[in-house]
Amino acid sequence: MNLNQNVSFTTIPKGGTAHIKAQGQVRQSEQSIYDLEKAFVNKIPDYKETIKFAGPQLLLFELDFESAMVIMDMDNISHYVNE
Repeated sequence: MNLNQNVSFTTIPKGGTAHIKAQGQVRQSEQSIYDLEKAFVNKIPDYKETIKFAGPQLLLFELDFESAMVIMDMDNISHYVNE
């Protein structure tokens, strides 16, 4: 099956117009949840139980962004391209 790996997103401003827009591709990571377990548990301690019970079913994906636009306000817009 051919899957579309293209992704894009826009963050939602909390106030004002500051936000980020990006485009790229997604792929399944070569790392497992166990490779990054410490980082997940440091951020969300209860996730240790999730990994314990569902670890083999948890798949990690990586986003590789080709470009991003950072908009602080309508006068301050920066474009970034990953070369």
